[in-house]
Parts: sequence; C-alpha cells; structure tokens
Amino acid sequence: MKDLSRKEELILEAICKIEDEPYGLNIRRSLFQLTGKTWPIGSLYFYLDRLEKKGLLKSSPLQPSRDRGNLSKRLYDFTNEGSEKLKNILVQKQNTKEI
Repeated sequence: MKDLSRKEELILEAICKIEDEPYGLNIRRSLFQLTGKTWPIGSLYFYLDRLEKKGLLKSSPLQPSRDRGNLSKRLYDFTNEGSEKLKNILVQKQNTKEI
C-alpha cells in the first residue's frame, strides 16, 4: 500500500468520523475535533487532492445551490483501497495503545 504522511492519515480518520456529508468544511471540523488544531482550508484541499491521486479517496460534486452562491460542494468517499488503508491505520493505532 501507499505510504502516507501523518496528516493524510488524520484526514482519513476525520472523514471516517463524519456522520453527515464529508465535504471540505465538515472534514475541517472533524479534523479540529480529532487534533484540537485549526487546519487552513487550502492545506486541507492539498492533502485531499493527494489522497485522490493516491487512489484512496474519490470525490464527486453536488449540484450548486443558491445558499452557497451557486457553488457546489465536493463530497469525498473512500475507495476500496482507501477503506483498507484506514482499517490498517486504525488497527495499528489500537495496537500502539495496547503496548
């Protein structure tokens, strides 16, 4: 599997914890809850793009809406490879806690 930076791992974990639509702002909120740190939105999208290029995430735009100034949200979801990578990250994290 592809090597990931710690930030990429955190983003995968954050997306996993989102109960609503996983788009930029919700992912950013989830990252804050996970890390206690505010992530610059540009930095977040940089890593989301990298995770897509690595084949771990896929994204799809929603229809633009008036309340967003006719801008669309981009929803993120795991690919099969991304789901497997996340499982491995969570197992490794659990094993580290047990030591």
